[in-house]
Amino acid sequence: MGHVQAVNWGQDIHNSKNIELWRVDKNIYEVALAVFEKYNDKQLSFTDCTSFALMKSMGINDVFTFDEGMGINDVFTFDEDFRKMGFNIMPE
Repeated sequence: MGHVQAVNWGQDIHNSKNIELWRVDKNIYEVALAVFEKYNDKQLSFTDCTSFALMKSMGINDVFTFDEGMGINDVFTFDEDFRKMGFNIMPE
Protein backbone atom coordinates (compact mmCIF):
# COMPACT_ATOMS: atom_id res chain seq x y z
CA MET A 1 0.00 0.00 0.00
CA GLY A 2 1.41 3.38 -0.96
CA HIS A 3 1.32 6.53 1.15
CA VAL A 4 -1.69 8.09 -0.60
CA GLN A 5 -3.71 4.89 -0.21
CA ALA A 6 -2.70 4.63 3.45
CA VAL A 7 -3.77 8.23 4.11
CA ASN A 8 -7.10 7.64 2.36
CA TRP A 9 -7.63 4.41 4.30
CA GLY A 10 -6.90 6.20 7.58
CA GLN A 11 -9.32 8.99 6.73
CA ASP A 12 -12.01 6.45 5.78
CA ILE A 13 -11.60 4.72 9.15
CA HIS A 14 -11.66 8.01 11.04
CA ASN A 15 -14.83 9.16 9.25
CA SER A 16 -16.65 5.81 9.36
CA LYS A 17 -19.86 5.47 11.36
CA ASN A 18 -19.29 1.68 11.44
CA ILE A 19 -15.88 1.64 13.13
CA GLU A 20 -15.26 2.56 16.75
CA LEU A 21 -11.77 3.90 17.41
CA TRP A 22 -10.24 3.17 20.79
CA ARG A 23 -7.66 5.63 22.04
CA VAL A 24 -4.58 4.64 23.98
CA ASP A 25 -4.55 6.57 27.24
CA LYS A 26 -1.80 6.65 29.87
CA ASN A 27 -3.14 3.58 31.71
CA ILE A 28 -3.36 1.45 28.55
CA TYR A 29 0.11 2.60 27.53
CA GLU A 30 1.55 1.63 30.92
CA VAL A 31 -0.12 -1.80 30.85
CA ALA A 32 1.13 -2.37 27.29
CA LEU A 33 4.66 -1.35 28.28
CA ALA A 34 4.61 -3.70 31.29
CA VAL A 35 3.51 -6.61 29.07
CA PHE A 36 6.15 -5.70 26.48
CA GLU A 37 8.87 -5.64 29.14
CA LYS A 38 7.69 -8.83 30.87
CA TYR A 39 7.44 -11.09 27.83
CA ASN A 40 10.77 -10.41 26.15
CA ASP A 41 11.06 -14.13 25.35
CA LYS A 42 7.95 -14.11 23.11
CA GLN A 43 9.16 -11.48 20.61
CA LEU A 44 5.89 -9.55 20.91
CA SER A 45 5.59 -6.21 19.16
CA PHE A 46 4.63 -3.17 21.20
CA THR A 47 1.64 -2.81 18.88
CA ASP A 48 0.44 -6.30 19.85
CA CYS A 49 0.96 -5.48 23.53
CA THR A 50 -1.12 -2.33 23.10
CA SER A 51 -3.85 -4.41 21.44
CA PHE A 52 -3.74 -6.89 24.33
CA ALA A 53 -4.09 -4.09 26.89
CA LEU A 54 -6.95 -2.40 25.02
CA MET A 55 -8.82 -5.66 24.50
CA LYS A 56 -8.47 -6.74 28.12
CA SER A 57 -9.68 -3.33 29.30
CA MET A 58 -12.75 -3.71 27.07
CA GLY A 59 -13.44 -7.25 28.33
CA ILE A 60 -12.59 -8.86 24.99
CA ASN A 61 -11.24 -12.39 25.36
CA ASP A 62 -12.12 -13.92 21.99
CA VAL A 63 -10.42 -12.94 18.76
CA PHE A 64 -11.10 -14.06 15.22
CA THR A 65 -8.11 -15.06 13.16
CA PHE A 66 -7.26 -15.26 9.50
CA ASP A 67 -4.57 -17.83 10.29
CA GLU A 68 -7.08 -20.59 9.54
CA GLY A 69 -8.40 -19.02 6.35
CA MET A 70 -11.61 -17.54 7.84
CA GLY A 71 -13.07 -14.31 6.47
CA ILE A 72 -14.48 -13.07 9.79
CA ASN A 73 -13.15 -9.70 10.86
CA ASP A 74 -14.67 -8.52 14.17
CA VAL A 75 -11.37 -8.55 16.01
CA PHE A 76 -8.64 -10.33 14.13
CA THR A 77 -5.04 -11.33 14.32
CA PHE A 78 -2.57 -12.61 11.80
CA ASP A 79 -0.35 -14.43 14.26
CA GLU A 80 -0.34 -16.72 17.28
CA ASP A 81 0.75 -14.04 19.78
CA PHE A 82 -2.85 -13.48 20.90
CA ARG A 83 -3.22 -17.18 21.78
CA LYS A 84 0.08 -17.08 23.69
CA MET A 85 -1.27 -14.18 25.74
CA GLY A 86 -4.40 -16.06 26.76
CA PHE A 87 -6.95 -14.89 24.19
CA ASN A 88 -9.36 -17.44 22.72
CA ILE A 89 -8.81 -17.77 18.98
CA MET A 90 -12.01 -18.14 16.98
CA PRO A 91 -12.75 -20.40 15.24
CA GLU A 92 -10.91 -23.24 16.94
